[in-house]
Amino acid sequence: MAESTSPCPHCGAQNDSLAAFCGACGKALPDSRASGPRLVTAELPDSNAARQLVGEELKAHVKKAKGALLAVAIIQTIFALIFFPVARSNPEIASFVPFVVLAIAAIYWALFVWAGHNPLPAAIVGLVLYVTIHLLDAIADPSQLARGILIKILIVVALSRAINAGIKYRRLLPQLKQA
Repeated sequence: MAESTSPCPHCGAQNDSLAAFCGACGKALPDSRASGPRLVTAELPDSNAARQLVGEELKAHVKKAKGALLAVAIIQTIFALIFFPVARSNPEIASFVPFVVLAIAAIYWALFVWAGHNPLPAAIVGLVLYVTIHLLDAIADPSQLARGILIKILIVVALSRAINAGIKYRRLLPQLKQA
């Protein structure tokens, strides 16, 4: 069987194709064996430390999702409490409006609790509810769209990040169960 040779890229001397170093200059030769790309797997190492790290990361994602929903729940509750005395003194505001705002706040409090168990759907429902309420408000009175636009944008961004955290939570959860 004839051995194949390959030239050294440094000095040009012929070397056995299986050699790791050049026989003439001693420098490393490129590996002539065909190799594919190295694959990095997303599998969790089977150790207590790895499980603990994934558990901590899961808690962090749940905390992010819950935080956004908590912020909206608090803001809605504050607006509901403000609306009760305003509705009594202003005949233009229907008497049921504070109760509607309070009901929305209660929904966000429930979403906050739900996010502790399943953050992705809770965050999605929270964002859809928030956008729907403000779109309906804008249809009823287009001037309402511009009022508090910065807070509205910040809340939409926070709820979008909560959805992202929920997605990451959903990806990590099976790894913790496997380990």
